[in-house]
Amino acid sequence: DNVESTSISTRGIDVRPKLVAEINSIADSLGETFDSLNFETGTIESFLEETYSTAQSQSTTEQRASKESDDEREMEILIALHACDTATDDAIWAGICRQAAVICVAPCCQKELRPQIDNHAKVAASDHPLSPIFQFGIYRERLTETVTDSI
Repeated sequence: DNVESTSISTRGIDVRPKLVAEINSIADSLGETFDSLNFETGTIESFLEETYSTAQSQSTTEQRASKESDDEREMEILIALHACDTATDDAIWAGICRQAAVICVAPCCQKELRPQIDNHAKVAASDHPLSPIFQFGIYRERLTETVTDSI
């Protein structure tokens, strides 16, 4: 019965404009409860540039004060899922720069795994148990996604 109300703001960043528009549309359709759930097209690099600009505009005194106070923390939790290439490293750095209390990342392995699966498909014998999956690119793509998600 004694539940304290907390304001939560969620900001999602993705490089795919169509996905961002679709997710924002879903959030909008959920009503006022999800008004603070926003997604934008961008990169972690652009987020880091914004972080750097923000840090540069603060004075040293303000930076020390914000580091000392959890109540004034800019970001409580940073989550980066399947961030490709160096984006996982960039996300970790963004979390550190923004003084996130929790940083949770799951790197993307698809770019490394898919070529290995494609190479295996080229040499796999037709009697290999996975040969029906290896035969078609879309199946290899889905297998790569499944393996990556389970890591």
